Amino acid sequence: MLYRKIKKNGDALSILGFGCMRLPQKKGIPGDGKIDEERAADQIRMAIDAGVNYLDTGNQ
Repeated sequence: MLYRKIKKNGDALSILGFGCMRLPQKKGIPGDGKIDEERAADQIRMAIDAGVNYLDTGNQ
């Protein structure tokens, strides 16, 4: 994984981020918004294990 150093605090931020805005949804009624929490957690763990340390939650 490649990282960029943040000048303000010296932290190393991965150049690849994981977008959490659209997590996998359970199969069922389209658009019901029920997140498949087990699958989402597996995806996030996989990204972290690969060195991703930037999780984009879409908050401002």
